Amino acid sequence: MGLEAEVVIAEGAAWDDPRLFDAIMAVVGDALQPLSAQKRAIVVISDGLDRGSKTKFQQALSALQSLDIVVYCVQAQDRTRGAIRRDVPKPRQVIDDLAEGTGGRIFPIDDPREAAKAICDELRKNRYVLSYLPQSVPLTESRRLLVMGERGIDARAKTMQPVN
Repeated sequence: MGLEAEVVIAEGAAWDDPRLFDAIMAVVGDALQPLSAQKRAIVVISDGLDRGSKTKFQQALSALQSLDIVVYCVQAQDRTRGAIRRDVPKPRQVIDDLAEGTGGRIFPIDDPREAAKAICDELRKNRYVLSYLPQSVPLTESRRLLVMGERGIDARAKTMQPVN
């Protein structure tokens, strides 16, 4: 683990504040960005709560999307019980957006063995990457792509490609 990731973990533990967004950015920068030609995935085990991160959620999500890093979430119970928090998305929305925004999936925490098996199987056997460069849309504009497969094929995609 890189020094930046270790600092994020140590600082978060000292104040008992989950700094999820900073941790994601540390893992992306320290471990995954140099592996650009390989399949890259992060498994997040969390309820989605973030307190005290310097990184904003949208920054973390955009970094994951632009680097084609898939996020699989093992979702713990929401300790905020859905309370509204100022300037930060609700924990459940964070988990939903991380998985859907990167083409990943969400698994309940009550069956971690099944979650681990499904994630490993998908990464080993069933993960293909399709990409394209649009000709009619300027690179500075957001774009959406509809991906459909034949019967029996499960197709997932990022919900949005960030602006370059």
